Amino acid sequence: MILLLNLCICFGQDIHVQKRIIIDVGHGGKDSGAVARNGTQEKDIVLDVAKEILRLNSGLDQPNLIFLTRYKDSWISLSDRSRLAKSLQVDLFLSLHCNHAKNL
Repeated sequence: MILLLNLCICFGQDIHVQKRIIIDVGHGGKDSGAVARNGTQEKDIVLDVAKEILRLNSGLDQPNLIFLTRYKDSWISLSDRSRLAKSLQVDLFLSLHCNHAKNL
């Protein structure tokens, strides 16, 4: 969120105006994304991170209007994700993913 506000200052946007943000919570449902050795799935990690962002945002004096592409373990097509962002007329589309490395 701090990075977003800094970017707004850099690009001349008013930081006191509530921003409309959509977080595209990667993968979901039948698409697990990366899977760790212990079985942890990317789709679960990014959903937890997105929910934490919502929690932190709600504690701000001037929270932004944040939407998620999914709020539970469900699969949403790429076209539906972009259609949602367009219909909400968001200021920022953030796609949330995490990577996996076999050598760690």
